[in-house]
Amino acid sequence: MSAERLERIFNTLSSTYWCWKYIIPEECPQTLFDVLIQGCEHIDPSSWTERANFGGIFINGKPVFENAELSTPCRIEYYEPKYDIEKSQQQFPTFSKENILYNDDDILIVFKPAGLPSYQPRDQRRHFLRKEIEQMFDREIHMPSRLDTSVSGIVAVSLTERMHNPLQQLFEKRKIDKNYLLQVNNKPSWDSIRAENQIGKDHLHPILRRVVTDGGKHSITEFQSRANQSYTTSHGVTLETTLLQAKPITGRTHQIRVHAAHLGYPIIGDNFYEGVAHEDLHLISYRLRFSHPFTDKLIDILVPERFKPDWANIPELQY
Repeated sequence: MSAERLERIFNTLSSTYWCWKYIIPEECPQTLFDVLIQGCEHIDPSSWTERANFGGIFINGKPVFENAELSTPCRIEYYEPKYDIEKSQQQFPTFSKENILYNDDDILIVFKPAGLPSYQPRDQRRHFLRKEIEQMFDREIHMPSRLDTSVSGIVAVSLTERMHNPLQQLFEKRKIDKNYLLQVNNKPSWDSIRAENQIGKDHLHPILRRVVTDGGKHSITEFQSRANQSYTTSHGVTLETTLLQAKPITGRTHQIRVHAAHLGYPIIGDNFYEGVAHEDLHLISYRLRFSHPFTDKLIDILVPERFKPDWANIPELQY
């Protein structure tokens, strides 16, 4: 891995990872906060109560939200946010009723903005889609599928216990038609292509995935070229780009991103997989289509114009 790629990856992450391990009792500090104060001297010692409540601290893999006595052996982990936690609300996009695209007694379909985690991440417990929805509807929900934090688009949600399993089964049995749009540099030599291989973890960094020859999970994505475009970088360089439609048949971590990069066309803004630099990842889940498990009604949801990014908002493109 080049130093430049490694720097892009770490700059993209929302937190800095710290870890301390203690085996010998005499070497282990008495409390959790003792470890954190000694190990993170750059952080105001008086802030640890608030930081613990904010999230991101783990003892032996379990989240901890207040100071605690330590006993060996123990492993202390801290995911330090790269932003001011007292102003964390400014770090994440807002979620409101405007984001609701469909709602009945059992199913909710929403638009997730880029930058908002789908589930609770490792580094904080206050700002993520599931929590926003549960607070809005005052109930526990089930999300059978998620979008990466940097990906925007349509997400299906089960609002009732009776719908949790049926909706989950639609995803597991591949009875939901999911479509994405992505923008890549250059023009592929093909109009359509099917990427079918195994995706596994990349030893270069825990967050990364890659195509592997064995030991991975079977993965299929169908790509189709939709429009030729041009894109001007922040340095004023104009690039010839292509808008692709992607249909993931399976649902692996970073699947579309890994397959696009493996084909030689990493997504613009994808700092994990060496896409052309941009502050936003040019990948959106723009359409979701399936039959309602209880009524057989066809639910076909497209991203509204108000949520489409400029690069995907092409008038002549028929979805």
